[in-house]
Amino acid sequence: MGTGDAATAGNTVVLVGVGGIGCELGSRIAGAHARRLLHFDADALADYPTDEVVCLAGDPENTGDMDSESMRCSAEDAAQELLDLVRPGTSVAILLCATGGQTGTVVLPTLANEFRAAQSTVVVVALEPMPFEGAGRAEMASRAIAELENVADLVLVVPNRPLGEVCDPSWPVSQAIAHLKRKAVEAIEQLVKAVRCASCVGLQPSELLRSLAMAGRGAFGVGTGSGEGRVEKAIRDACANSFLTQAACQQASAAILHLIGSSDLSLREVHAATELVAQVVARVPIQVGLTIDRSAGDAVRAVLLVTGIRPPRTEGLEEESVTAAHPAHDLTFHEGVNLAVPAFMRRRPVPHLG
Repeated sequence: MGTGDAATAGNTVVLVGVGGIGCELGSRIAGAHARRLLHFDADALADYPTDEVVCLAGDPENTGDMDSESMRCSAEDAAQELLDLVRPGTSVAILLCATGGQTGTVVLPTLANEFRAAQSTVVVVALEPMPFEGAGRAEMASRAIAELENVADLVLVVPNRPLGEVCDPSWPVSQAIAHLKRKAVEAIEQLVKAVRCASCVGLQPSELLRSLAMAGRGAFGVGTGSGEGRVEKAIRDACANSFLTQAACQQASAAILHLIGSSDLSLREVHAATELVAQVVARVPIQVGLTIDRSAGDAVRAVLLVTGIRPPRTEGLEEESVTAAHPAHDLTFHEGVNLAVPAFMRRRPVPHLG
């Protein structure tokens, strides 16, 4: 059993940002043992440290359009530069990219294949396009995510709907986009720390790798809480104000809860957290890990991953019977607030219908 200290060595994490959004967000995420930023545009890479960038076009002068086969070959070549960063059997490669374009469709599956062949656990964080980007990008993103499920161990989908609800529509576009990016960076950074840390309660690094292996599609949420009921606050924050959806929680087949807190985090609090998550995810198997962070103070951070998400195959009575057989805790209301209503609508009076 490990010490659970945040400084204890755990899994080796390699963070790879791909494409414009992947590079921008990846460059702001701390905690990984190594980071690489991949882009077809050499000029775009000039903004990042030279020892972290890899130009997918090969020749720095070749930043024009490439066909799919050329992109795939370039991704394979780039992967060979990255494989020296991993330790077979004890490494996790986290690939970060926006989906809906050719980079996400061609490069991500290629990289995932190469890392898997090198005996690394592959976790893809796939950002769905926003609704205003059009049906074409949404359809391409859907196909890309489906293909990634066949080549990656775990595909964590960052859905567009929760992202769109954390901003007031009256905000300037630049302010809204900056807020969304900051929220994504904070969440993925906590995910990185959870994956790399050793744990003293129930989930050692090797056990975590086994849980992530071939886990299929997943979703994750990150929350914080302090004061009385801090663990419950952290979990509710992870469920209501992050990238988890109620559908994802109810359709999952397993869950991983990682708590990060100071040394005064009690077993009673850990047990209460497990009970609450069991209600949220319809009582699927839950693995719990605890990391002691002496700098956490009174705060507790919760990272909740749900994996093996399988959408209902049919609608109607069969779907209703499945829901009845696996009751889940209602996340709609918390402390008198209807969380099903977008945040910006909760800040204005509800109109009366005449």
